[in-house]
Amino acid sequence: MWRQKVEKIHQHAIKKSGIEPWTYQDIRFLTLALCGECGELANLIKKHWRGDQVQLPEVDPAVREELADICVYLHLLAKALHIDLDAAVFDKLPRIEQKFLTLEMLKDLYPADPALRESYELVREGRPTLADVRTGQIPVELPPE
Repeated sequence: MWRQKVEKIHQHAIKKSGIEPWTYQDIRFLTLALCGECGELANLIKKHWRGDQVQLPEVDPAVREELADICVYLHLLAKALHIDLDAAVFDKLPRIEQKFLTLEMLKDLYPADPALRESYELVREGRPTLADVRTGQIPVELPPE
């Protein structure tokens, strides 16, 4: 529901600035806006880190607002680029798992999930995970089918 609302707001606002929505110019604008919001979040976290802010970041409403801004601009940018973010993240999961999880961790996290066979197969092909590189171990056994 919020996605359609922010898309309409964006279309109206960007046209007022003379840019057609979902064009290359709009993509550049959205990219810079996203970077700006990430910078604002980083600045808030930095202030908490060095002690300028007494309130914890997880309860600071400003942190929540910046995360919402990032989410909105990320959604708009993905729409302008014709990218389904949910599908892109789902497609990326095997590589994320391969990079950060060992085969044993995968088996523990997803013992009965057949969709993760692909992740197991990547490991079987000998592509080490980040954990494997750190420990010098490459898992070789797969769970039974």
